[in-house]
Amino acid sequence: MRPATLDQKLFDRLAEARGKGMVSILLPTHVKGPETAQDRIRLKNALTEVDDLLTDGGWRRTDREQSLGKARGLLTDDEFWAHQGQGLALYVDDGGDIIPVAVSEELPSLTCVADSYHVRYLLQELLMAPLDALVLTKGAVALFSVDSRTASPVEADLPSSMDDANWFMDRESQLQNRANRTGSTGMHHGHDPSDRMDEDVQRFLRAVAEALPSAPDEEPLVVLGDDPLIDLFRDLCRRDVIGVGLDGSERADSAVEVQRQVGPIIDKRVAERLHRNQEEAEEALGTADTVTMFPDALEAAVTGRLSNLFLHHGAEPVWGLFDPEKLESSAGADRAPGTVDLLDRLAVSALATGAEVLSMKSPVNKSGFVGVRRF
Repeated sequence: MRPATLDQKLFDRLAEARGKGMVSILLPTHVKGPETAQDRIRLKNALTEVDDLLTDGGWRRTDREQSLGKARGLLTDDEFWAHQGQGLALYVDDGGDIIPVAVSEELPSLTCVADSYHVRYLLQELLMAPLDALVLTKGAVALFSVDSRTASPVEADLPSSMDDANWFMDRESQLQNRANRTGSTGMHHGHDPSDRMDEDVQRFLRAVAEALPSAPDEEPLVVLGDDPLIDLFRDLCRRDVIGVGLDGSERADSAVEVQRQVGPIIDKRVAERLHRNQEEAEEALGTADTVTMFPDALEAAVTGRLSNLFLHHGAEPVWGLFDPEKLESSAGADRAPGTVDLLDRLAVSALATGAEVLSMKSPVNKSGFVGVRRF
């Protein structure tokens, strides 16, 4: 099998999942090379750790084997290891079904067994959502979905070129040389050639714009091609256009080249979003509406009184105990049976009650988070 690529729908599914023994395994991985053999060893060791955690939780051997059977099957799955990113998040539900997710940034090594999945380290990956990229030249049209690692062709009923969009035009009716009634020959001009070309271009660009698949209004479209075409297309497209002009020496006729051109745009958008999150967290810090201590933050998250939660992406786990019914929590320096990462539990609880959970690149205080109350 191949690992999944994270999107909002999958993240929501993972964040909402509940069970008696939900397994989360996070690992740094390698895209290719001899180091990938180490990744299998890391997973094997992580599964041993999970088996120990399940044993401590009172699971019988047969139940543990059933729960981890499919996950162990990945150790010998060559196709699975051929499609990795910089990190792997493997989730196993209490029935043994698995959801492996490849992410573009390195993950810490972590194993956890709880009543929900450990998802907070995936929040930054959500910012790297794929962008649609349209290759637009008079000679070629193609649509791709591009993320930080790959570009994949998207099936769409687009004209393949400008000639394809104008195939039905009868050129002889626009410029004819024919005999008149008296037998003399005269030149009869229709449109000026430059006017005809302008009409062809407009017809071509309208056909491309109308054939594009629908997308959320706020999602921009990257267009790679000649600058004049991009400028004209921007006026016809319903979506915001990010133009990438290609000079005569550049081409975008392969998925690899498209990813090379669009990848930096995704990286820039992620950096800008993280910077905005950082600024908003710093502005909120210290006001009457913020909370930075676990007991208060967890209570506010569970009861739906958080509107925003800013989390330091690289914060170390804070292992502790949390009772959502009694709204009691305690953090400890060492990990012990039954403990959970309170930062992750805070994120999951906030998401479940409608708060927006945002990732920060750097810490703004010692607790690793800033919560903003609704009221």
